[in-house]
Amino acid sequence: MGRWIAFGLTLVVLAGTFLMAVKDMIPERSYVHFEDYEPWDARVLETGMGIPVQDGGRVKPLESYAGYMMLGLRGDRMITIIGKDDEKVKVTPTEWMLDALFRPHVAVKHPTFRIDNSEVIELIGLSAKAKRDRYTYEELLPARESLFQHGSDYERLAQQDTDLDTVQQQTLALARNVRLFETLLGYFTFARAGIELRDGEAGSEPGIQRLSTVMATADVIQQVMQEAQAKGEAPPARLQDLLRQVTELSNAAKFGFAVLPPPGDEKEWLSAGNRIWNVMTNSSGDPTGAIEDIGKLEMLVTLQAQGVGDFPAEFQKWRDGLEERARSRGEFKSVPLELSYNRGQWFFRALFYFFVPGAIFVVLSWIAPRSIWGIVMSVLVWITSVIGLVLLIVGITQRSLIIFLPSPLISAQQGAA
Repeated sequence: MGRWIAFGLTLVVLAGTFLMAVKDMIPERSYVHFEDYEPWDARVLETGMGIPVQDGGRVKPLESYAGYMMLGLRGDRMITIIGKDDEKVKVTPTEWMLDALFRPHVAVKHPTFRIDNSEVIELIGLSAKAKRDRYTYEELLPARESLFQHGSDYERLAQQDTDLDTVQQQTLALARNVRLFETLLGYFTFARAGIELRDGEAGSEPGIQRLSTVMATADVIQQVMQEAQAKGEAPPARLQDLLRQVTELSNAAKFGFAVLPPPGDEKEWLSAGNRIWNVMTNSSGDPTGAIEDIGKLEMLVTLQAQGVGDFPAEFQKWRDGLEERARSRGEFKSVPLELSYNRGQWFFRALFYFFVPGAIFVVLSWIAPRSIWGIVMSVLVWITSVIGLVLLIVGITQRSLIIFLPSPLISAQQGAA
């Protein structure tokens, strides 16, 4: 009887602890209704997962890059929405990232931001839905300026070594997260907007030119600027306006998402904004390649937005080109390994399929430790523990190879140094 009482009390304590932890960590599930959401084509999704991206000093697949970013913004790696016919639709990190890049009008409707304290929402002038919930960019947009103002104030206080309270810390974190998300939303603005060419006549409609075409005239633009400077004159107004637009568009695509391998033996990968700016400032070591990179991105954005041509096929070609460039630099070998690691989910499987059942078998063995029942439970404990340990070893080994797998390019540079 004493063993049964101990067994029951142990189960109650374990269940209570687990439920309290889950309730504290997971916000209320208020799913966003998004009836117009169109899931990505399976071919596009498969292609997107393996796009090589440099982040955190190493090259990783877009699937991992998107997963870490989503985890930082909303606290998990999966979004569930209510789609057509009231069916639940799961949006993976890769789909969420593709929405942000190619369909920003869709991405702003995803519940991307986790907010653990409703006081943060009230502080910036909005009505909170619950004490702890997730919000879309659209829901936060009316208070964007207030959020950034508070964020700037708290940033200054933090730089002055002032201790911020919990609400201030979470407000500052939210402001940073919103700005980070906006870098994704605006990344392909250069491809969607293009450059407005004004002829100077009042009332005339400006023409739209692709940015890659303007980049091809960078030498001419530089010459005109130098001639004006030599004469002590201001550049033509139309040229100043063009350069202003180029600067704004390159800045919008400058931060994050370093998806373009650089020319030569440069270590740092480039964003689209880097490629644009380097050509326009005559500091690119490969202007022709840069123009081609931007032209391909413009084509992809146009194909996806207008639904013309075969976007999945062109998307695959673009990714294959990036893979070839990464392989030539010796920086792609960890990408398929990391994709395999992501599929394996070794730590999750070890914990929930083996270690948790093993803990339950331990508790069950207490009922009659010297009986056949107890012996069977002990055997099951050993089996689940060994299998779980093997999964942990596989996961740790793969993860170590991913992180520490040397790049021939970097190794050569270190040897030369």
